[in-house]
Amino acid sequence: MKKVLIVDDNLGTALTTKISFERNGIIADYCLDAKQALSKVKETNYDYILIDIIINGDKENGIFLCKRLAKDGVKSKIIFITGCNQDSLYAEEANALAPIVYKEFSPKQLAKEILDGKYD
Repeated sequence: MKKVLIVDDNLGTALTTKISFERNGIIADYCLDAKQALSKVKETNYDYILIDIIINGDKENGIFLCKRLAKDGVKSKIIFITGCNQDSLYAEEANALAPIVYKEFSPKQLAKEILDGKYD
């Protein structure tokens, strides 16, 4: 069974995604900031970590988290989720690190893509 951590400062997005993933057979946790994410990753091995690019208004927080996880040797596959414009500098930098799924994405469709191995 796949395990996913959702890192998004928008509680509604985090909960909706978690519930949809669980309904589709994915074990899902969520947290609302990078500090919580780093703590959870120490406790649990996740197959995937979904990271919002802009967390709590910090335009580099999600990118920082992705780089920090790589530096720490975390093997989870990263997928950015964002409401950023596809042409933004943040999206461009993030896209160089991991795939991006733009909001308003369908959590059900994203769960299917994860289970089908699209991001492996």
